[in-house]
Amino acid sequence: MAAVSPRRARLLLLVLLAAQLLLLTTEARDAAGSGRSVLERGLLRVLAPLGRLVGAAAGGARAVSEHFATQSALRAENRRLRREVVDLRRSQLRMEGLESEVEALSRAVAFAGAGSSCPAGSAGSGLTVLKITSKPPAIATAWCAAVDGRGAPVVTTSDGRSNPIVWMLGAEGDDRLYAFRGDTGERLFTSAPMRGLRHFETLIATPQRLYIAGDNAVYAFAF
Repeated sequence: MAAVSPRRARLLLLVLLAAQLLLLTTEARDAAGSGRSVLERGLLRVLAPLGRLVGAAAGGARAVSEHFATQSALRAENRRLRREVVDLRRSQLRMEGLESEVEALSRAVAFAGAGSSCPAGSAGSGLTVLKITSKPPAIATAWCAAVDGRGAPVVTTSDGRSNPIVWMLGAEGDDRLYAFRGDTGERLFTSAPMRGLRHFETLIATPQRLYIAGDNAVYAFAF
C-alpha cells in the first residue's frame, strides 16, 4: 500500500470537515422548521454518507500523523545510537593504543647495577636491562653491559615505542656517555670524557637532543 503523505491527509481531513459542517448546518435549519430546497435535499443525500466517514477519516489522519512522528523519533534514536557506537569504537581504539604503549614500556626495565644470569655475549657490570612479559607474567635478564660509572639510565624511542635506545652516563667513573640498542644491548655510541659529572645524574632527553649538566658546563648531543 502506498504511503499517504501528511499534507494529503490534512487536505482530506479539511474537505471532510467542511462537508460535515455543511451537513450540520442543513440539519440545524431543518430542526428550526425552515423548509429545505431541492438543492439542499440533494446535498443532504450526497453528504450524509460522507458524514459517517469523517470520524473514520479523522482517526486515519491521526494514525498517519502518529506513524510519521514515530518514524521521525526512530530515525533520531538511530542517529543517536550510531554516534554512541562511533564514540565507543574510538574509546576502544584509545584503550588498545594505551595497552600497546603500556606493553611496549613494560617490555624492558633498565637500571644501574650488576645483573645476574646475563646472557652469553652481554656480560658486564654497570647496566642491566630486564625483560618483562605479561602473558604469561615473567621477568628475565635481557642483557647486561659494562659501564664505568654511576649514572642513571634513560630510554628513548623514535615514536614512543619503536627503536628503543638505552643511554647511561659513566658519572664519577670514566665520565662518558653510552648508548645501547634496547632490544639486543649492542653498543651504538661512546662519547669522549666530560667534566663535572656527578653520581646518579640523569640525562635530559628532548625530541632531537640529549642534555647533560656538569659542574660548570652543559653538554648537548644530537641523535
